[in-house]
Amino acid sequence: GIMIQLPIPRDFLRGRSKWELIDLIDPKKDIDGMVESSEFVSATVKGVMKILDVIARIRQPAETKQSQKQGVQTKWRILSQFDVSEIASPRRAGLAMTEINKFMNNIRVRFAPSPTGFLHIGSLRACLFDYLIAKTLGGKLILRIEDTDKKREVIGAVEGLINILDWVGIKFDEGPGSIVAAINGAQANINKDVGGFGPYTQSERVKIYKEQAERLLKKGAAYRCFCSEARLKEMRESQQAKKLPPRYDRACRNLSEGDMAKKLAKNEPFVVRQKMPLDGEIIAHDELRGDIKFAARDLDDQVLVKTDGLPTYQFASVVDDHLMQISHVLRGDEWIPSFPKNILLYQGFGWQPPKFIHLTLTLN
Repeated sequence: GIMIQLPIPRDFLRGRSKWELIDLIDPKKDIDGMVESSEFVSATVKGVMKILDVIARIRQPAETKQSQKQGVQTKWRILSQFDVSEIASPRRAGLAMTEINKFMNNIRVRFAPSPTGFLHIGSLRACLFDYLIAKTLGGKLILRIEDTDKKREVIGAVEGLINILDWVGIKFDEGPGSIVAAINGAQANINKDVGGFGPYTQSERVKIYKEQAERLLKKGAAYRCFCSEARLKEMRESQQAKKLPPRYDRACRNLSEGDMAKKLAKNEPFVVRQKMPLDGEIIAHDELRGDIKFAARDLDDQVLVKTDGLPTYQFASVVDDHLMQISHVLRGDEWIPSFPKNILLYQGFGWQPPKFIHLTLTLN
């Protein structure tokens, strides 16, 4: 059983089915003598959407003919959670199906391995969750190759990935053409990406990352850091000697425009760092754990773009997840410490973050 709270007066709900409720919502007329209120109507619509969202999460299987397509099966599983007698008119049923279609079409999950080693069992487990969510809710499963760490790239890692995914039987809806073709069989053109959100290989998206980094710099959410590797090493050694946590001391955070212009004129190498808040609390919501609170003073001004112009994982993944319209991010809970940095990066861009689900780790 499920208890669903709606922001609606009890008298309004009494004796009405869910579908009568949906049918009656009309901001232009008085509802059962209630005072007209656009705020009330907005709350009511959100309440009804919450019903549909909760029902979509239940996904109790309903009997369907084997020959029916998977999308139809999924919609029926969701719709069957309602009492069929409540669907008293084609209009109401049509409205329900419209909302269900909208929910299903927005489900986009991704598996984004890095070819810095061979596939770990924990990563494969996360990929299986991605696959099951996409297939159960009629969404899309996207494959993205995160290959910006060229120093650690392992020869043969991509081929190993293809062999394992093919053995497991996981098929992708979007991704690099050559890899998706190898995994899905002859269903893809090896010379063309599958899907409309490519390129799906990060090394082919460097121009995109540079443009987005410039956006953050202009908005004041990031800054250029010209500190040399020798200075950073000396700084870390000093912090360790004082038993302080190693982190950047923000020496370049408040450089004047004049000093920065001089350094750029000399072609001094720089990285782009994220400008973290200096105090306060950051709240990041995880779908399994609820709200997680982090102290801003514990966050480092992390590097977003390296001196060679390539993005770090934290920067590229946020940019790609937004531009590829990823709805749910599933990853291991070892990423929870960087969770507030991700949320702040979304806020810096002015983007709505996806839903995050941090999975327990698979050890040994």
